[in-house]
Amino acid sequence: MEVNKDKEIEERNRLIDYIFDNDLVEKYAHKISLEDAIRYIQMNLKRDKKDIHPMNCPVCERLIGIETKSLNGGELHFLLALYAMQKKEAQKRNIKMFQIEQFDEFYFEDVYETINLILKTDKKPRELQIRPSSYSRLKFWGLIDRGEKKGYWKINKFSLYFLANQIAIPEKIFISCGKKIGESDTKLFFNQCEKEKWEDLQKYRTTDYFNKF
Repeated sequence: MEVNKDKEIEERNRLIDYIFDNDLVEKYAHKISLEDAIRYIQMNLKRDKKDIHPMNCPVCERLIGIETKSLNGGELHFLLALYAMQKKEAQKRNIKMFQIEQFDEFYFEDVYETINLILKTDKKPRELQIRPSSYSRLKFWGLIDRGEKKGYWKINKFSLYFLANQIAIPEKIFISCGKKIGESDTKLFFNQCEKEKWEDLQKYRTTDYFNKF
């Protein structure tokens, strides 16, 4: 059964590729799904180390490319705040972070509040108002997971190893149509983040505050 299913998928993909390659979208629009278009785009976008080669969407002809993404200070703020919140819960249960089997999930607005509490200097938390909107991209590195409830997020064992400098993550990832399609060969440990330009330029450096926890 699995062999037949795989064969059906392969034959369908060949048909969809033929439709797109030969500009037959209008004629066979009833056979094409959104997932078909996304698969075709991801398979046909090309990149190398120095250049991004965009392509036109086979359906709407809009120019599409690959987004190259690196971590930034705001996203690390979010990860650090999640870590601090989880550590507080672990201390209540008198267990160490690496002993946690099931991680707690936290609402993103509460994480924002924790970020501001962590980074407060000469300002009150409410006045600082740091709200990193791109935090969800941490999932592309495997550093956070979605919670069961909408708007809730949690750390995982992988992010613990990263924050403990025991594992490195790709310095850059490549995203198309909201999905990760590749990553750079260059790796980055957490303690190397303090040397990154995006971390060095920000006023409230994540790497300066992590040791508080």
